[in-house]
Amino acid sequence: MLLSSSRLANAYLHLSQHLEAGISLPDAFRTCLFLPAEKRSKLATLLETAHAAESTLHSAGSFLPLTDRVAIAAAFESGNLAETFLRLSERRAQLGATVYKAALGFAYPLAIYHLFALLIPLSRMFNLDTGFSWNAPVHIAQSAALILPIWTIGGVFVFSKSAQESILPKVFAGLPFLKSYRTSKNLGDFTYTLALLLNAGVPIAQAWQRATSTVNSKPLRHLNKEVQAHLAIGEDPLNSLKSSDFLPPEFLSYYESGARSGKLVENLFLLGAQFQRKANHAMTIAVIFYPLLTFFLVAGFMAFALATIYVAYLKELLMLFN
Repeated sequence: MLLSSSRLANAYLHLSQHLEAGISLPDAFRTCLFLPAEKRSKLATLLETAHAAESTLHSAGSFLPLTDRVAIAAAFESGNLAETFLRLSERRAQLGATVYKAALGFAYPLAIYHLFALLIPLSRMFNLDTGFSWNAPVHIAQSAALILPIWTIGGVFVFSKSAQESILPKVFAGLPFLKSYRTSKNLGDFTYTLALLLNAGVPIAQAWQRATSTVNSKPLRHLNKEVQAHLAIGEDPLNSLKSSDFLPPEFLSYYESGARSGKLVENLFLLGAQFQRKANHAMTIAVIFYPLLTFFLVAGFMAFALATIYVAYLKELLMLFN
């Protein structure tokens, strides 16, 4: 199970500060209380004895996000770990704030829905002739019929988030605002990882390959093949980038100006932050729109259920009067 973004932000900041103080990476992991004790101890032991940091991180550090593992492995090989952990901490803090905002937006309508799911079955146990008749199995079954679908959807999202081939992009592709969020976040993750890899001294062809592997995006994988083909024969990949329909104009502008001025890494860090701001903006709109939609759907469902109950009561009253 992956750790939360806020917890990762604290962990990376801890590691960065300890490395700056001259403590070795294995010892820094051992003392990092923000990471699970057993996993950090195992990872620290393997880092002391292993020759390949990347394979070690992928096997023992699976509790860390793939994008972070790729960047940490490259920084480990180049000795640029302290700065890499600091940059990862800043990015995870931003992502954590976005997730927190989304959670708050959905908390209220979901709480109302769960309360409604528990109360509606009770209202159906009232009878004008016999009064209230408690039936535990019926209450559990009817409440579960309303609650379990919500928990099932949540479970699918959590599972797909940690799965290698996530279904989230397919779901987000058809939803307003979330599609924009996913696209901007993918570009932000790719751009930021590419910047971290280049900053760690990874050759550009390998950096493109590794950064692409961290994002579940078909257009990006297709673009990477074209870039690799140009780099393999010593050509500038800018022509491939300019002919791509996937990349927005700002990516091309930042990448070209950075490549020509020798400030590609700095430009990519700026671009990654810009894509993240776009993703945050899309999520802010989604957090307003979807909770409101959920609230109105719940309110409509409640009104329909209550109307059904009252209609049944009115029918019984009319029968009594007749």
